[in-house]
Amino acid sequence: MILTRKGSVLHIDDSARTLLFLATHGANPAGFGRVNLAITIPPVLRQLCANLDGIFQGWEAPPPSFSHTNGSGRFVFRAYWLQSPTVYLEPETQGYSPGEDGLIGVVIEHQEPLRLQLQRKLQVWRLSPREQEVGLALAEGLSQATIAARLNVSIQTVMTYVRRLYAKLEVHNRAELLDKLRHDVPTSASRSSIAR
Repeated sequence: MILTRKGSVLHIDDSARTLLFLATHGANPAGFGRVNLAITIPPVLRQLCANLDGIFQGWEAPPPSFSHTNGSGRFVFRAYWLQSPTVYLEPETQGYSPGEDGLIGVVIEHQEPLRLQLQRKLQVWRLSPREQEVGLALAEGLSQATIAARLNVSIQTVMTYVRRLYAKLEVHNRAELLDKLRHDVPTSASRSSIAR
């Protein structure tokens, strides 16, 4: 995002808009791949601009960064000068005054918990809700007996879900499953065969 010295938005790209929406609301609205909603800039972003400006002017101000955590993960906002304001010397006050022309960039870093990443990947593979639960439990390192107790089913039922899960994802063990969930995205050919 690019903001003025006073915190007004000059430019916000789609990824920043989505991250800002996730940080504010915790999740994408159902059915939206992209967020096209009008974004209201939270007061904390204006405060980051003020902090950066205060540091520029030599005042004591907090760092121009902010961290926020919600159900979608942790979001870290950092402000920095893209173009610092022009400084005008004022002989009558024996100081200087910054102009209004500074540009501030704000970077939003999103740190998503591993469980959410894995859950999103499992949904892409179009697994049943129960297969997704078993997949997440396997990724957490739980034994089949523990998974059976957690889901209130028999160990044989869990073994059946594990076999189906491994077959659909074309893996042979837990390590391959975790590797596939962390790194692979199904191709359209695999998605259509999985969906059948």
